[in-house]
Amino acid sequence: MESKNLLNAKTRLKVENLVKGFSYAIGVVGFLSVARDTGITYNLLFISLSVFAVYRESRLNLVIPRWAINIISFLLIALALMRMTQDNMVVPALESLIALLGVKFVEEKKFRDYMQVYAISIFLLAGSALLSLDMLFLTFFFSLVFLITMTVVLLTYYSEDSAMELQASTAIKIVYRAVLITLISIPITIFFFIILPRTNYPLLNFLNRAATGMSGFTDSITLGEISDIFEDNTVLFRVKMNKVDDKFLYWRGIVLDHFDGRTWRSMGAGEEQKLWRTDLRGVRIFQSVFLEPYNNRYFFGLDKPTYVHYPKVKRFDDLTFRAPENVMRKIKYDAISILSDTMPANIAEANKNLQLPFDKLGTLSKVKELAGSIVENRKGENAVNALQHYLNSGAFRYSIRGMPVSKKPLEEFLFDRKEGSCEYYASAMAVMLRLSGIPARLVGGFRGGDYNDIGGYYMVPQKYAHVWVEAYIEGKGWKRIEPTPAGSGISTVKIRKGFLRGLQFFIDSINYYWSAAVINYNLEKQINIVGSLMKAFKQPSLRLSLDKGEAARTSLLIIATAAFAGLLVILLKRKRQSPEDKILNSFLAAIGKHGYRKSSSEGLEEFVAKIRDPHIRKDAATFVSKFQQFYYRDLKIGKDELNRLADIITKVKRRRADLNR
Repeated sequence: MESKNLLNAKTRLKVENLVKGFSYAIGVVGFLSVARDTGITYNLLFISLSVFAVYRESRLNLVIPRWAINIISFLLIALALMRMTQDNMVVPALESLIALLGVKFVEEKKFRDYMQVYAISIFLLAGSALLSLDMLFLTFFFSLVFLITMTVVLLTYYSEDSAMELQASTAIKIVYRAVLITLISIPITIFFFIILPRTNYPLLNFLNRAATGMSGFTDSITLGEISDIFEDNTVLFRVKMNKVDDKFLYWRGIVLDHFDGRTWRSMGAGEEQKLWRTDLRGVRIFQSVFLEPYNNRYFFGLDKPTYVHYPKVKRFDDLTFRAPENVMRKIKYDAISILSDTMPANIAEANKNLQLPFDKLGTLSKVKELAGSIVENRKGENAVNALQHYLNSGAFRYSIRGMPVSKKPLEEFLFDRKEGSCEYYASAMAVMLRLSGIPARLVGGFRGGDYNDIGGYYMVPQKYAHVWVEAYIEGKGWKRIEPTPAGSGISTVKIRKGFLRGLQFFIDSINYYWSAAVINYNLEKQINIVGSLMKAFKQPSLRLSLDKGEAARTSLLIIATAAFAGLLVILLKRKRQSPEDKILNSFLAAIGKHGYRKSSSEGLEEFVAKIRDPHIRKDAATFVSKFQQFYYRDLKIGKDELNRLADIITKVKRRRADLNR
C-alpha cells in the first residue's frame, strides 16, 4: 500500500499536454453542438484539420506561418459574409466558425490562441441555440462549462511555465473543483432562467434558418404526389389533452375548395372573421398544441376548432386558423374545439363549393354518369350516403404505391386502377357530390394519433396526414364524410405495448416537457408565478391564467433550486479534512466522552497529562506519541499507522464501556 501511495506521489502530468488535450475536447464539443445543422463539406473539413493538427503535434516538426493562418481566416470570414442571405444567416456563419476552429487547431498555439479556441466554441454553442434549442443543447452547455472551467485553471499554470508538471493529486483537485462549479452552475442557470424578463416578441427570429424538412401538410394537394409522406414517422405536433373517442380524432388544418382536375387549392372561400364562432353545439375540448417548425402557417385543432390563442392569429369562418407568417420554430398555442359531425352553414356560403374543372378531356361526363347511377333519385343526405357506400363497398383498395398520375388521374382511379390513397377517395367523393348538385369541399389535416399516457398528450406524426370531405346537408350544414374505407391506411389510435414502445413514449415525454417548460417559457408564465407567490403571502395578486398546480410546481422548483445551490456552496467552501485531522478529531471526541475537553491553547501532551484515569491516560499518551511522529513533521500517515491509531481510539471507547458496566 505504501508503494502505491509513493507511486501516486511521484506521478506527474505535463501541464502543456493537459491544456492541449482539454482544448481539443472543448473544440469538439462546440463542433458537435452544430454538426447536425451544418453542411457535410465543412464538417469533413473540421474533422480533417483536427486529425492533421493532432498528427502534426505528435509526429511532425512543422510550424505553419501565422501570416498564412491569418489570410485563411480572413478568407473564411469573407466567404461567410458572401453566403449569407436574409433567410439564412446563421448556418453560413457557423460553418465559417467551424472552419476557423479547425485552422486554430493546426497553428502553433499560445495563451491567446487557446482563449480564441474557447471563444469560438462558445459562439458555436450559442449559434446552435438559434437553430434548435433541444435537450441536447443542455448537455453541450454543461460539458463546455466543465471543460472550460478546468482548462482555464490549467492555462494559468501553463502561462507561468509551459514546461511545468503537476502531481496527479493536484490535477484531481482541479477536476473536483471544476465539477463542483459545474454543479453549482445548474441551479444558478435555472434560477436566472426563471427570473430574467422575457418578451413575447421574437427579437432574434430574423436569424433563424427556414425549416427544410418534409411536412405532411401543404396548402395544396396534387393527386399522386404525396405518397412518401405516409411513411414519415417524424412527429409534427403534440397535443396536451384528455383522451377522446377515436371517431373525433380529426385534426383540422385547411379547407380546399378549388379543383383543376389534378390539384386542390384554397381559393379563399372562407372569409376572415373578427369574432369567434359560437354557433356550434357539442362537447368542448381544451388543447395545448406544441407545433414543430414545418414551413407553413396553418394551425391544427381537434375536429371543429372554434378558438386559437396565439399573437395575431387570423381566423376564418370555415374554422381554419393561420399564423401571420410561416411557422419556422417550435411554438405553443392553446385551442378550444367542439366535438361534432356537423357545422352550421348557409346555402349562399355552400354554393361557393360547386366549382368543377374545365372538362377539355371529357373526363367529367363519364364521372357524372357514374355518380348518377349511384345516386339515382336520392336527394341530400341519402345521396351523400350512397356515394360514400360505393367508395367503401370493397371494390376499391387503399394504396400509397403505384397511384394514378396520368392526365386523368381521377378517371383512372374510378374506372381502371381502383386503388389510391386518401386524396383520391376524397377527390372522387367531392367531385361526384358536386356533379350531383351537392356542395362539397376537401379538408386537409391529420387523422388519428398515438396517446402517450406518461405525458398525457397525443403524438401526431407526418404519416397521419389525411384528407376528408365536408358535404353540405340542408338543415344541418357541413357534415364530415369519410370516403376512405375503414381498415385501410387511415391512422387511428393504436394500443401498442412492449418495452421499446414504452421507452419511445418515455423519451418523447422528456422532449415534450422540455418544450413545455423551457422553449415555451414566456413573460405570461413569469407573471403568473409571481402572482401565485404574492397570493401565497396574502399580497394583492395578479390575474392568473396559469393553473394552481403549475404555479405550485414552479414555486417548488425555485425553492429546491435555491436549496441545492446553497448546499453546493457549503460543500465548495468547506475545507476538506486530511486523514490526520480526521483521526485526531476522532481521538478528541472519544476522550471528550469521558469528560475531558482539550482547550485551543493546550498542546496534546499537556492535555493528556490532565487525564486522571490512569488507564485512559496511558492509552491517550500512546496515541499522542505515535501521532506526533507524523503530524508535526508534515509527514503523511500511512494506512497501517492510521489503523493502529484507530485501534487505540477503539480501546479508549471500550475503557468507557468497562467503567459503565
